[in-house]
Amino acid sequence: PHDIKPAHIRNLTKSIKKTVVLYSQLSETQDFDCSVLVVDSIGLLTSLYSFAQIAYVGGGFATGLHNTLEPAVYGIPVLIGPQFEGFREAEELVARKGILTVTDKRSFRETCDLLFEDQNLRKETGLINATYIRNNVGATPKIMGYLKELLDTSKP
Repeated sequence: PHDIKPAHIRNLTKSIKKTVVLYSQLSETQDFDCSVLVVDSIGLLTSLYSFAQIAYVGGGFATGLHNTLEPAVYGIPVLIGPQFEGFREAEELVARKGILTVTDKRSFRETCDLLFEDQNLRKETGLINATYIRNNVGATPKIMGYLKELLDTSKP
């Protein structure tokens, strides 16, 4: 969650009907057998995606979609809510079926179940994302080259 205030974390963990462990307590607890890990620290999410088989990226239901490329880099399927218009990478990956949209709890569960049960589908979906990332690297040198050309041609 973006809001990691203790009261918000308490409310969040109470609302989850499964075994929850807070990231901040991992070194303190011996119970690593949990269904849900709540990351109650800032700056860790990108590296945690490397351990995931599937990622859900928030903000696609109302608040504004978060970064879908962070998990896509790791070649895993990405799930988002239905409001992703205006987010070019999300639009392109939804069209390619590397990002899957969910509209409610039921479709979220069904999509997750399908991806966990079908390893080939999970791999194929993740490969779409990995290929997209690989095909779109190197934007910075291209942009810098273009800007250099513009600056060079604008000199008197």
